[in-house]
Amino acid sequence: MLKNHDIVCFAPNPWHDIWRNRQYIMSRLARRNRILFVEPGLAMVGDWRRGRLGWADLRRPPVEHVQDGLYLYRFPAWLPGSRREIIERFTRAARAEHLRRTAARLGLARPILWLYRPQQRAWIGRCNESLVLYHITDEYRAFGYLTEAQRRALADDEERLLAEADLVIVTSPSLVESKKAHTRRIALVRNGVDYAVFAVARDGTAPEPDDLRAIPHPRLAYVGHISLRLDLPLLARIAQARPDWSLVLLGSAWDKGCEAEMANLRALPNVHFLAPREGPAVPAYVAACDVGLMPYRLTEEAESISPLKLYEYLAAGLPGVSADIPAAREVASALYIAAGSAEWIEAIASALAERDPALRRARQDLAAANDWDVRVEELSDYIAAALAAQGSG
Repeated sequence: MLKNHDIVCFAPNPWHDIWRNRQYIMSRLARRNRILFVEPGLAMVGDWRRGRLGWADLRRPPVEHVQDGLYLYRFPAWLPGSRREIIERFTRAARAEHLRRTAARLGLARPILWLYRPQQRAWIGRCNESLVLYHITDEYRAFGYLTEAQRRALADDEERLLAEADLVIVTSPSLVESKKAHTRRIALVRNGVDYAVFAVARDGTAPEPDDLRAIPHPRLAYVGHISLRLDLPLLARIAQARPDWSLVLLGSAWDKGCEAEMANLRALPNVHFLAPREGPAVPAYVAACDVGLMPYRLTEEAESISPLKLYEYLAAGLPGVSADIPAAREVASALYIAAGSAEWIEAIASALAERDPALRRARQDLAAANDWDVRVEELSDYIAAALAAQGSG
């Protein structure tokens, strides 16, 4: 594993949220390195005028110590963003200086700058970084809620960042194909699973979560972000066709671009939206369900996705049913792939009827080979090679 390095990671989601690959990766790298995890979100001048922020926000410390070697950083509320350029220019520079001083106070020097979104390229050159790493987890320009103008702006930003980055990490083969012409060093490192924490799912000792007890079996689980990327009408048709099945949707819900579809799904009596849980709490929920679902819309975005939930279902030995996406086809022997509500219902029924323990063991063995510890070793090798190539290792 990479060791004795400092990392400033600009994350697109807060630490205390659904765990995505950044939490799993940074929590492991922090064992031998120092990490400053910069959370998204910025107070705006208008928030003060509208009373959304108060003195408590001013007094909140900008740094939180999460574990040995790992610190969260939040931009201070007294350095808000503004839509007025003259104000924003000043506070932007002040925020950069505050971040630099915070990193220095924590002892970080010449950090690896780890970016997750094209818009974060503005931070290049502001952290006295030794390496710029751009980690791509989705085809961002394919997000369904973006306008055409937003897609063009994002694509322009990304092309510049690809050219400037010292190392680009992607999570799917299709992302390699779409990005490799624009960057000098690219590597494929798929997402993975925290296999050890799923021991509670495998040995049957995990207590059933309180908010699941009133939900009858069979339970069909989806774990992750609930949004336009999912085939919400398909889920509604399944729930309506089989009122004896319970659909459990565990995660953050965002209805932009799918307001009516989300409202229709919420109204069904056998569909249950549960609040998101951080990574260590998820296995108990998966263990208490009967089938795992990956109901993605078949879009350009889905072509590039590397779902964490795929390996989480496998680690629990849970039979899964997925839309026909490349990530599912790669492990087709370990799950069911369906198209159309009739096939989905048939596949779910087959999954519920499974009784062969060998299938469960095979899924778990596949998951074990895709543990996050394995992924972090792969990442470490690519980072070490990139550092050595520019004489910084």
